[in-house]
Amino acid sequence: MGKDVKDKKSGSIIVKLLLVILSWIVLLFVLEAMGVIVTVNRVSMISKYIEYLGSSKYFFSIFFICLIITSICLYKSLTEEDQNFQKIMYWNSLADTFIILFFATGVIYTAIGMQTSFETTLTGFDTKMAGSMNPMKILSNLLDTGLLTALFTTIVGGVLGYGCRLIKYLLFGYKLLNAKKTNDSKSFEQVMERLDSIESSLRKNS
Repeated sequence: MGKDVKDKKSGSIIVKLLLVILSWIVLLFVLEAMGVIVTVNRVSMISKYIEYLGSSKYFFSIFFICLIITSICLYKSLTEEDQNFQKIMYWNSLADTFIILFFATGVIYTAIGMQTSFETTLTGFDTKMAGSMNPMKILSNLLDTGLLTALFTTIVGGVLGYGCRLIKYLLFGYKLLNAKKTNDSKSFEQVMERLDSIESSLRKNS
């Protein structure tokens, strides 16, 4: 019993620390993207990456914040003494949905970025123009008009999706398995009780 309480406290501290760190990262990311704060070196690599993400950065930020809130609710449901398995499954499914939305945002913005890039660069492009234009200039136009956005949204969507899935499994995987085991045990006990009641009623009738 003491060991379980100790494990819960240590797990609670770890989860809270991770949530605080992730919240600060997202907050700084959003403020930097909105131009509220400015880093010492504005033309830093991170700032360039944020610019390459285009408007997808807002969707990534919103889904990430929603995932943090959902994870807190999931953690509270898992640490309740009288666990509600349906509520646990609801928060777990909702957290998985936000993780899937990272992948979806990456895929959608990849398609949008590529379409915009090709349409902008290659519209009205014919064989005569192709012979006179520098290939590097064509590539530069493709990158500037949406291809970089397509590439970076794919990377960010994948990293956030798989990264958050791994973190979620490390934080809640064992607790979810225990919750499922407890629910299965309760269901089995209820089935056995009903069978016993049916058996006793049949004996009385006979």
